[in-house]
Amino acid sequence: MKNTKFNFVSAALLFMLPLSAVQTFGQAETEKLPANRLATNLPGATTAIAPPEGFNPIDASDGELALYGFPPRPDATLQPKAFATWSKAMSRSKTRVMPVLEQTNIFHGPAKSVTAPKIAETTSTTSSNWSAVVDFSGATSYNNTSTFYYIYSEYVVPVAEAVSCNATWDYSSSWVGIDGYGTPDVLQAGTEADAYCSGSTTYTYYSP
Repeated sequence: MKNTKFNFVSAALLFMLPLSAVQTFGQAETEKLPANRLATNLPGATTAIAPPEGFNPIDASDGELALYGFPPRPDATLQPKAFATWSKAMSRSKTRVMPVLEQTNIFHGPAKSVTAPKIAETTSTTSSNWSAVVDFSGATSYNNTSTFYYIYSEYVVPVAEAVSCNATWDYSSSWVGIDGYGTPDVLQAGTEADAYCSGSTTYTYYSP
């Protein structure tokens, strides 16, 4: 089987992740879900209900955005770049997809052998298994002034190619996340791009 490049592989993807985008509940709580939440096929994981037909997030109120699981609207005056990116994403948000979730045993793990960037600076950071831009607010607990409450990122999904033909899979993932750097807590949204090669047999696997 030859490698197949999917149409979305070379396209720029935008991920905007509010803290309310992902919620997990125990079995008892799942039976009492809020009116705007739906259970998925994975026990304990829920998603937001779809907005009504013709709903336009650009013109929606802040309450409506929260109700239907859209990221909050950045201030167009104070954050023009963030607002432009948000508007671009919202204008393309035409169809709500009910996810079919799959639990895997693939774990990339936290950053290893890395020196933490200085507080309140945005900086490129690398480790033996991880590289990214890290932005620290300096907050040590949640507050209404300096705590991050939503994040966004735009990136190109890489084409997956095996490092060597040794009959094993090579895994990679790209994401935008909040918290998780230096702690076990993390909220992430992104894509996985994996590749396999053995002799003349190659496979690729992509998953959001």
